[in-house]
Parts: sequence; structure tokens; C-alpha cells
Amino acid sequence: MPQKQRHLKSQHLNKIRHRKWKIICLVILSIAFVLLIYWFLFLSDFFQIKHLILNPEPSSDLVTEINNYFDKKNQKFVPFWLEAALQQVGISSLSQRNLLFFSQADLANYLMQKHPELAKVEAKLDLNESSLTVTVSRRQNAFLVCHQEQCYEVDGSGILFAKAPEISGNFGRKIVILNFEPQLGQKIWSEAEANAFQNLFNLAENPASPFKIKYLELEETNSPTLKIITEEGWYLLVNFNSDFQKISEIIQGLFNSQLKNKTSDLKYLDCRYLPRVYYYLE
Repeated sequence: MPQKQRHLKSQHLNKIRHRKWKIICLVILSIAFVLLIYWFLFLSDFFQIKHLILNPEPSSDLVTEINNYFDKKNQKFVPFWLEAALQQVGISSLSQRNLLFFSQADLANYLMQKHPELAKVEAKLDLNESSLTVTVSRRQNAFLVCHQEQCYEVDGSGILFAKAPEISGNFGRKIVILNFEPQLGQKIWSEAEANAFQNLFNLAENPASPFKIKYLELEETNSPTLKIITEEGWYLLVNFNSDFQKISEIIQGLFNSQLKNKTSDLKYLDCRYLPRVYYYLE
């Protein structure tokens, strides 16, 4: 009887050991499977975007920013310490532009925040070629906005997008803002407001206009009063929401009547309180 009990106990212990080994093997295989999946998704070349194409022209700055975008996404799953450890054992070609991290809207927002001069960013992913084509369009300068000694380029939608080079000092459509804290990427006017400035400059550039604009002056970006410094040496005060065509006709009428042959002595015209017009002669 004792021998039979010892035999049963031995069988029971063997079963326990066998069960433990099965669990250990299952755990090891599970860990190996998870590591394999992790390697396949985040470390292998399978999901690598191998070719980056920029349109309409290549730009090293944009290539760097696109790589930075993917690097930041990659770091969430491949931390620095793991990358450094893999490089130490001779694995240095890690996937940095992983297509799993690609989002067209996200990439476009990232690039436009980093580069305010970009008006639009389109990205197309080709899975067959493992390539990413990024097409950008740049903002077109509509005005120079100046504060103190520095001028900035502003597009037709009211976005301040770049510092103006010094050679742009003679740019025709210049707006001076006295109280202003410029920031690149800042929307200082709505598109409707920017169009109003465009219309005013267009009107003054007409050969029939009674005055030519040297520059505009505002107290603030949303100032209700425009001060128009003319090339003729006098200035004009108007409300921002005025009918500029009507004001131009009124001024032309004054130059043909009360102010005929007196424009050389004119200091300013104030058209903020139409139908009354105030003027000052030196």
C-alpha cells in the first residue's frame, strides 16, 4: 500500500510539472508571438514608406519636417532607449516613415503650423510603390504689413505668413499698424476684410483716381478708421466700411470745385461723416 501511494504521488507530481512546463512554453510562445508582431509592425521594412516625393519642387526643409512628423509618431511605439539598444547590436535601419502612422489631415496641419507660408498641403500614399507624394501650394503676397521697423507678408485671406525681406520696402500695397504684436501664421483679417483692402488699392491704382496711395495706417488690426497717406502729400480719413468708390467720386468733385487749384495746400480730408466732408488747407 505505501508503494502504491508513492506511485500515485509521483504521477501527480509529474502531472503538475508537465502542466507547469506547458504553461511556461505557452507564455514563452505568446511573448515571442507578441514580439514578432511588434517587430513586423514597427521595426521591419514592410510598412516603411521608402520614397518621398515633393511637388511642385523638392525642399530640404519640408523633407526634414515630414521626417520629424513621422519620428514623433514613431517614438510613441519605438522609444529612444529601444532604438539605441537595437543600434548597439547592429540594427540601425529602423522604419521611421511608417505608413501606419500616416494621416493626411494630421500631416497637413503639422506642416502648415511649422510653415505658415503653405496655403494647402495634399498627401497621397501609394501602397504598391511604398511612396508618399506631398503636393504643396504656397501663399501669395497681397500686402506688406509693417510694425515699427519690420514688415511682414500677408496673403489675400488675411494670414500673416512670413517676414518680408528688406528689398520689399517699396512694395506698393503697404499697411502700417501702430499697435500690433505680429506672429507668423496669425490671421489678422477675415477674407472679406482683406478683399476690402484689395478693392481700395485697386481703386487708387486706377488712372482716373483723384489720389494714389503711398500706404495705409491703422491704429490696430481691427481699427474702424483708415488713414490713407497719399503720394500727393496729404492724407485721407475714412471708415473701414465706407463705399470707397463713392468717396473717390466725392473727392474728385471737390477737386473740380472748392479745392480746384488748391490741392498743393491740402493737409487732409476727413470723409468719416458723410455727406459732410472736412478738409484743412495749410
